[in-house]
Amino acid sequence: MSNFQDWSVGISAAEASFGAVATIARHLEFTEPKPFGINRGVKQGAGIRPGTRVARSARRVRTIKQASGDITVEAYSKGLGLLLAACMGSGSASVVSGAVYQQLFTMADVLPSHNVQFGVPNSSGIIRPLTFRGCTVGSWELGGSVGDIATLKTSWDARDWDTSTAYVTPSYPTGGGLYTVEDATIYTGAFTAPTATVLASAATAVAGVKDFKVSLDNKLLTERFYANGGGLKDRQLPGTRAPAVELSVDYGANDLWDAIESDLDLSLVITLVGAALATGNETIQVSIPVLRPEDDGLPQASSPDELASQALKLTGMDGQSAAQPMWVATRTTDTAL
Repeated sequence: MSNFQDWSVGISAAEASFGAVATIARHLEFTEPKPFGINRGVKQGAGIRPGTRVARSARRVRTIKQASGDITVEAYSKGLGLLLAACMGSGSASVVSGAVYQQLFTMADVLPSHNVQFGVPNSSGIIRPLTFRGCTVGSWELGGSVGDIATLKTSWDARDWDTSTAYVTPSYPTGGGLYTVEDATIYTGAFTAPTATVLASAATAVAGVKDFKVSLDNKLLTERFYANGGGLKDRQLPGTRAPAVELSVDYGANDLWDAIESDLDLSLVITLVGAALATGNETIQVSIPVLRPEDDGLPQASSPDELASQALKLTGMDGQSAAQPMWVATRTTDTAL
């Protein structure tokens, strides 16, 4: 039986049309038990009437309707394909060898929209479903500190919601494992883009990285409300998207310092590595062929008894040579997204 701890969240495959009902297809082990926040668009009339000392209930109306919120999961080697496709826009799965698949995700001009359902338990363990439609990822970030489990945080914007859609009993992948940050590899230098079955690579390991965060802001246009829309928004559209990387690095070489001073192109391939597969290892990889530094990031220490470190903020850019400004790839035994 259920109890008050039994929160759940699930997402559908891409909606057939924006805001359409879609079947919940994948449940996620999220870390923050709360649904999206709702905006009911309540407005209070301001007309003056003698003798009235408080706002009048008869002058209270609802206008537009929307919702937004975050879903944070620990980086896991199975069951993340739909979520990563929602983050980037497009995804595919290809056989590497035998039962090992590579999923490859790239940016799409129009982001998919999804149904997202939260199972909200009350004190007696009764689950009330709260289902959002027209849900699009506005931004996401992957990262963590050495010694921690890597996390993937996704921020969503939603068109509508209800509590009448039937609750879908959660089911989860079997097997798999978590990714930890100390098992990450981070490379820069000469860059080779990923293919459907081959991961990206770069030539030179970046030493001394203590923590990292790689992110993508889709710059969603979310306030698309119009007459004849019934108070519901049109599809969210991405603007000029902004890949970014933040690194905390103990100062041990001059490469990053020199790149900052000269505003040089940098590439980064960040790979989280898990358990062995029949071919290679479980993997989540983010690769960006061209980045430029956004602040000075010069070495500094808080005391003479600490190592100097660099706090780097880098923005992904279009070098007009690579096919994509950013890729995400996974190696997994999942046969489909």
